[in-house]
Amino acid sequence: MSRYGWSRDLWALGTLAALLYSPSLAAEGPLDVRLNEVQVLGSHNSYHIQPEQRILDVLDLFEEGLGLSLEYTHIPLFEQFENQGIRQIELDVFADPLGGLYYQHRALIFFGEDPNSGIAELLQPGMKVLHTQDLDWKTTCLTLVSCLQEVQTWSAANPEHLPIMILIEAKDDPIPDPVMLGFIVPIPIGTSELDDIDAEIRSVFPDEQMITPDHVRGERATLEEAVRRDGWPSLRAARGRVIFALDNGGSIRDAYLAGHPSLAGRVMFVSAQPPAPEAAFVKLNDPIGDLALIRSLVRDGFIIRTRADADTFDARLNDFTRQDAALRSGAQFVSSDYPVPDPFDGNYVAKIPGGSPARCNPINAPRRCRDDALENLTGLQPIAGRRLLVRDSADDASARKIKVVARDALIETPLPGSADDPSIAGALLEIQNPTTLERAAFFLPPGGAWSALGDRGWMYRDPEGANGPCISLRIRRGSVLRAECLGSKGIIPFSLDESQQGTLRVTLQLGSARRHCIEFGGDVRRDTSTAEARIAVFRARNAPPGGCPAP
Repeated sequence: MSRYGWSRDLWALGTLAALLYSPSLAAEGPLDVRLNEVQVLGSHNSYHIQPEQRILDVLDLFEEGLGLSLEYTHIPLFEQFENQGIRQIELDVFADPLGGLYYQHRALIFFGEDPNSGIAELLQPGMKVLHTQDLDWKTTCLTLVSCLQEVQTWSAANPEHLPIMILIEAKDDPIPDPVMLGFIVPIPIGTSELDDIDAEIRSVFPDEQMITPDHVRGERATLEEAVRRDGWPSLRAARGRVIFALDNGGSIRDAYLAGHPSLAGRVMFVSAQPPAPEAAFVKLNDPIGDLALIRSLVRDGFIIRTRADADTFDARLNDFTRQDAALRSGAQFVSSDYPVPDPFDGNYVAKIPGGSPARCNPINAPRRCRDDALENLTGLQPIAGRRLLVRDSADDASARKIKVVARDALIETPLPGSADDPSIAGALLEIQNPTTLERAAFFLPPGGAWSALGDRGWMYRDPEGANGPCISLRIRRGSVLRAECLGSKGIIPFSLDESQQGTLRVTLQLGSARRHCIEFGGDVRRDTSTAEARIAVFRARNAPPGGCPAP
């Protein structure tokens, strides 16, 4: 079973495609948002480290203004995801099938220094990641594979993350060499090199962790038809996955499409405005001039990448005009060189409004979309509770009872057949007094007591208590959680012998999925003790959704 919630057999049989695009997964609530209905922040040239100042000082010899345009540095990819909320990156790649082509940094000859880098990794064959050969080579990850492995490492540690878009620009442009330093001439990018890019991507990411053109197209004749008729996958199906797009246009884009109608068998989407069979993703980097076009394409279901700033100019002027337009446009991926304040006067920075990794798309998000429902990597989901009843008897433990009801749009349930399917993995229901730390845990084992409520939830029924005191549990995605445990059916090791409880916390975890947590304490209707009466009751209502502490 894959950690991404799908068995390989299901994927092979095509069941995944049916679930990804099932009408039952259409936008019904905050958990039913689709991939194209959010907006996230990306980084431009995400691997880039600013050249040292002496290099910047002479770059104008090669291209006027080039040095100024390169004054930005990104932290490693893992840290961008972890600390900056980045959910889209861009990698520039150069073909190096034999290895060693980019081992030297020949601008150093200008300063009378040895151009050899001494980096063994650059001698190995494979795609290399850098901005410009011999002039702007500093990078946080040297090869396409090593960059992608860093993405994979973070993804594995955060399997509930929003889908990450990875833009790949395949580069082969030679650069002027006015002082005859012998600059490297890149290998031209053709079909073979593009096949190599696909192969290197597949060497890191298994098919079930990617969203590919084949997945989106499904049974439709073209990608454009699929996007218009079926739409993109829901976040529920897309979490923990990556989606690749080729940044290039022109002859490189045409070579990637050749022999692959509507990108059949390819890993990456390409930028294509409709009408076109391959139209699904469009790169429009001018959110001011293309504002109306971007909005129109977003409304029609296409995914757009645009830029909040470019060539350091917006940052130097502390000018947010372009960024504001990018955010208003509804482009799903907004790239910036400055996800943290820039080093220039004014402290320009690009952020998604609200400060979270994502927000509901301002153009096409469903009305019930909630920013706080888009991504939660904490492992804990606080939800609102309706009522809790706990009963204890000083004389008869079989009279004990626990009954809880919660209603919240953020209640989540795993899909049937997924790794967290409770009929396969079971569930754990717990009650705890956070003050005294008294706790009781009830394991609801996998098996026939569980039944799926379609793809929307689960029912557990054990009326005779064959598996313990908990006789019923019902949980519906985006709706309700109900559970009842009886001392007459099994042992409930939780007492009310303190003078009062004050606050009680209930958690439920299906498989290894995120725990739902409800904390009752603000609206306590009754709170008695068996130390004072033979029968004691804790009864509370209206637990607020934010009651449970952060883990």
